[in-house]
Amino acid sequence: MRELDFYIAYLTLPRTGADTYLWRWHSAGHGRSVTLRPDNLGTIRATLAFLSSTRAAAPGSPR
Repeated sequence: MRELDFYIAYLTLPRTGADTYLWRWHSAGHGRSVTLRPDNLGTIRATLAFLSSTRAAAPGSPR
């Protein structure tokens, strides 16, 4: 297996009155991006993505 040094977090957030029906995407440069996408369940689906050469801890392992 080859490490790609790319990490993504996927979240579900409550929708607020300021949210629209548009999918918003921000590319912050240096391998970082954020998306906010409304769904048909009344929530917002969010992703946070970034590149990092620092290895993440495995799920459930001590840091």
